[in-house]
Amino acid sequence: MSSFNDVSVSSNHVECNVGNSKRRCASSFEPEEQEEEFTPSTKLQRRQPCYAPYRKTYQNTTTNKITAEKGLMHDFKGDFHYLLTTLLDEKSSINLKQLSLMQLVRKSVSLEFRDFLRIQSSHMNRLFTNLAELVATSPTISLSSACLLYFMARDRKGIPVSEQCIRLIAQLLKQDNQRVKADEEYKKHLVLIWSVMQDWLRFWLNKSTKSVKFDVTEDNLSVPFLTLEALAYIALKEQTKMFKSEMYNSGCLTTIVAKLDKAVLELVHSNQGVLTTTTTDSTMTTSTKLKVVERCYRILENAAAFDTKNQVYLVQHRNNLLIFSCAKFLNYSLNFIENVHQTDNVLGKQEKKNLSSTAQNDCNKIFDCICLLCRVLMNVSHESENGALKIGQAAGFLQNCLNVLAKHSNYAPKEKFFDLAVMMYGLLVNLLEKCPANRRKFINLKSEFVDKTSVLGQQGVESSSLDILTKLFIHHDSAAKVIDEEFDNELLNEEPPDEDGGNENGQEKAANMSQDEVLTAIQTLMNKASTHMEDSMVASYCSLVVAIVVGTDNVLASQVKALMPNKDITQMLEQLERFLDFMRITNLKASTVSNIERVLNSFQTASNSSD
Repeated sequence: MSSFNDVSVSSNHVECNVGNSKRRCASSFEPEEQEEEFTPSTKLQRRQPCYAPYRKTYQNTTTNKITAEKGLMHDFKGDFHYLLTTLLDEKSSINLKQLSLMQLVRKSVSLEFRDFLRIQSSHMNRLFTNLAELVATSPTISLSSACLLYFMARDRKGIPVSEQCIRLIAQLLKQDNQRVKADEEYKKHLVLIWSVMQDWLRFWLNKSTKSVKFDVTEDNLSVPFLTLEALAYIALKEQTKMFKSEMYNSGCLTTIVAKLDKAVLELVHSNQGVLTTTTTDSTMTTSTKLKVVERCYRILENAAAFDTKNQVYLVQHRNNLLIFSCAKFLNYSLNFIENVHQTDNVLGKQEKKNLSSTAQNDCNKIFDCICLLCRVLMNVSHESENGALKIGQAAGFLQNCLNVLAKHSNYAPKEKFFDLAVMMYGLLVNLLEKCPANRRKFINLKSEFVDKTSVLGQQGVESSSLDILTKLFIHHDSAAKVIDEEFDNELLNEEPPDEDGGNENGQEKAANMSQDEVLTAIQTLMNKASTHMEDSMVASYCSLVVAIVVGTDNVLASQVKALMPNKDITQMLEQLERFLDFMRITNLKASTVSNIERVLNSFQTASNSSD
């Protein structure tokens, strides 16, 4: 089979003989010209295309760019080879190795150099192995190593994760920051590293059109915090089995759980969650510790996702330390939120203004952490009755889960409410479905229920868990139906098209709308659709938890039915059926769909027998 390359053309036109004269025939690239005399020549003169000067300029530009890139790569190779040789040389002193590593960190401010390092996988693994041995004896090398990892982890391409890289991270996470704070050489090195990080930040701010998230400050700059930040960003991108396995083998999971427990204990014992109106060290510590908790949860969520070995380890490690830490943090979070809003109601206008910014930021972080806590515990309890049982046995945990849904979710910002509700309902599904002991405990719980339509701060009414869930379902299902009715009314109010299929008034109205009005109308529709979706999804999860709690108990089914409008449970069953159809469309595991079907059938049986 021929290809385009089988034919070569020596010029932009072809010659042919016609009788005794020669004429130029049209090629496929140009139109046929008028017949004219052609004077033969011993050397064929080629015509110059009109775009030739531009092509030459482009070729020159491309060639210059390639040459510059090759020169830059050559410089990178030379610098990296020199620095690596010094770092790997056993005869080099610690000070010389530190200077070489610091030079490597300075060069890593450049994105091009970091991209170069990523393709040097074998050399980088040798470097990581060597640094893992050096960090145990040199705090300054530890800080430089953590900074290098942080720079590379923040890039979209991340760090090429390997066994050597994870083992270096494990060594850095174990560093004792308090022990080296008094070291004068370490203090000087902190100043140098902070200066380099400021250069890196300026580089990104100048290059990026988006805001750059940068949570490192001079106060929290340390080896453990930088390494924790780097590992959290790695966990966002890395989902491989090797990464999860090395997290366990290297001891990273053990260290992360210990860091989480330490941060939670410090939060619990710092002012008991009470905020002050002045910016003190305690408030700064609260903010920093919340960042540590958030990073730990993100890392643990990744490590436990679909990894049975890590799930079992996290549940059993040190007599359920992770679970008890999560229970303590959830209890602390609810106390913190209540204290903030009680203080907000008592303070004067000026004091309230001083408190509002700090309080709101910390509350937002706490709601984020609660969502991440739910994700972690959902992962460790995934298809695990033992995991669900251990979580349910933690003192006050199920009670606080109910408290979040009944009251504290009202304090969540609007943009965080959906995630908070879905995560909490999802966790309850895991804890109650597989564990009868948890169901029995949950049925007997009571909480102060604050209606979603009431004013915040209003005294709630104590209700049972099943009553609260039923009322929450009614609220979200009704909200979704209101939006449905609004859409229906808008369709009914539209003028029908005329006989020709047109709608002149509608077209004229659309034509008279300004661009801002069009954008506002579109945004309004999108907001309504989004709100409808969120209310429908929350109502679905709420009805699923109700169905799991009721099971085949017709007495509990009668209790639910008594609270429903017109004592009709049909709308809850219909919501569950729509949820089941949605789960089928998403192609979830067959076992998940069958479990929902089983729960729905049991709930239908109980509701029918309660009639």
